Amino acid sequence: MKKLTKELYKNALYGRFIGCIFGAIVENFPQKEMEELARIGGDEYYPIRDYWKYVKDPDEIRYGVSKRINFQRDKIHQIEVDDDITYTYLALLIIEKYGFNFTSKDVAEIWLDILPYACTAEHTVLENLKKGIPYDKCRTNKDEVELIGAQIRGDMYGYVYPCRPKKAIELSRGDSELTHEGNGVYGTDLIAAAIAIAFNNDSPLDSFIKAMEYIPSDCKLYKELKISLDRLDKITDYKAARKDLDERFKGMNCVHIINNSCAILYALYLGKNDFVSIIGNAVAIGLDNDCTAATAGSIACIALGENSVPEYLTKPLGDICLTYLKGYEKVSMEDFANRVLKLAKSSKGGLDDE
Repeated sequence: MKKLTKELYKNALYGRFIGCIFGAIVENFPQKEMEELARIGGDEYYPIRDYWKYVKDPDEIRYGVSKRINFQRDKIHQIEVDDDITYTYLALLIIEKYGFNFTSKDVAEIWLDILPYACTAEHTVLENLKKGIPYDKCRTNKDEVELIGAQIRGDMYGYVYPCRPKKAIELSRGDSELTHEGNGVYGTDLIAAAIAIAFNNDSPLDSFIKAMEYIPSDCKLYKELKISLDRLDKITDYKAARKDLDERFKGMNCVHIINNSCAILYALYLGKNDFVSIIGNAVAIGLDNDCTAATAGSIACIALGENSVPEYLTKPLGDICLTYLKGYEKVSMEDFANRVLKLAKSSKGGLDDE
């Protein structure tokens, strides 16, 4: 088991957030458009290995806080707002406030207190909560319950239960089951487990594959991931990965849990043991690529250890992370990492449990 340190958690948080930043300003963009943006900007590599040099629609504001131009390489100076970033901090607050036995009712309560808005399934549930609908009757849009929203909230539960995937899943369920069902929940289980496993595994890909053992083998998510595993020898680059996904999941929502989980698997495979290559491939594959790059980056950073994110990516970001949570608009990364470490140590994570 890796030694639990502030540096390990800080590295993982930066890895998750940098993956998100790489994908945030090209979220759901067609592959050819991303390639063209890299060409216009004169990016040295593609898939990208640094922040984008050119940003489309620079004055557009994301989540009511951050201009898109602030994600550009020569402008970036902090971790700008995104839901993949905000929910990670929110998960920390949930555990700190309610403990390791929190329930979906507790999550609903804190959402009403500090989460001003949300997207897709989260939006539906939040609006229903505001109307006074009970927390366990808020999943009213069945087209949304297997989208990616719960999965992007799952990393923290793996962070605080190192080497204990079953406990990480138990913890994550209190969050994911507020908004999601079926494969939408299993996709969150998968990531919470993969991160927990990565504390005792040096391979990001192998951590992900081992985590598949913790979701039902008869669910569609598992079956499609198994097909992807069997096709890895045909996935030679990001274009082949996307071609496979488009052919298999024609008409599927671009933010669905299944196609995007397969994209994470392919990014981990293509990137090998190189954090930057992993997130670059996740972005280049496309679909909900800020989410997939964030998740893949998070798994990679725990598996590869506390020095896996290069300084040229962390240094421009400094210590400040922005969220859109009420009362928590600015967060110190140093403080963030210390608090996650404290929770991980208090959970008694370790190899002897599982």
